[in-house]
Amino acid sequence: MHYNQLLKFLILGGFCCWLHLPCLAQEIAEKAPISKESLDNLVQGRLYSPNYFPIKGSPFLTKDWSLEDIRMLGKDYYDLPVWYDIYLDDLVLLHQQGAKLHFIRLNKEHIAYFSVEGRRFINLSYSSFRDLPLRPGYYELAFQDKVALLVKRTLEVQEEDKTLISYFSRNDRRFLIVNASPHRVRNRKTLLELVEKNQRKAMSGFLKSEKIRLKRATNEEWLAVARFLNTLQPDL
Repeated sequence: MHYNQLLKFLILGGFCCWLHLPCLAQEIAEKAPISKESLDNLVQGRLYSPNYFPIKGSPFLTKDWSLEDIRMLGKDYYDLPVWYDIYLDDLVLLHQQGAKLHFIRLNKEHIAYFSVEGRRFINLSYSSFRDLPLRPGYYELAFQDKVALLVKRTLEVQEEDKTLISYFSRNDRRFLIVNASPHRVRNRKTLLELVEKNQRKAMSGFLKSEKIRLKRATNEEWLAVARFLNTLQPDL
């Protein structure tokens, strides 16, 4: 897919933030120059040619690209312009080559972790959680201490009732790692199963006092739950 075709696709798909793409190459050149040595390591992926139209919604974690840090092939790269495609579970690099702007799906097998707006995403295969019975891929490491909170950001394609219109729908999966074992938490019941019987009253009281309903909890509320669960664990 050529640059003009990609631009047309993104605009038709409703990504208004891409209206500034004509000046994007200049911004990248000014803010995030990539050295030749770094480029040789980075550009080992495939060209990113999404074909989501006419699915409604965005496949990306954030509304716009951002300058982020990446750990790749044992090296740290800083302030690289990237976008995280949740649907494909791919990190996309925006790379200027002369007057052209290319979109490159970075090789997941080479990436240990990356950041997105201050949030850390780890490649499970390179992390301390690699031996857990979890699907491979990128996970947001939202919290880590005596317990850890891993979030698999995912998208599903659904159809509106009685129409042929498809749209992206978030279906994130959250795992609390307790005693080196992953537990997928969906609701209050599955959360209370993670604590000792004599601590369940304290956990229930915390959820009630903070007015947290796990089925509709925000990222901040999930983080608060992980931190409180952490206080209930014995000292290491």
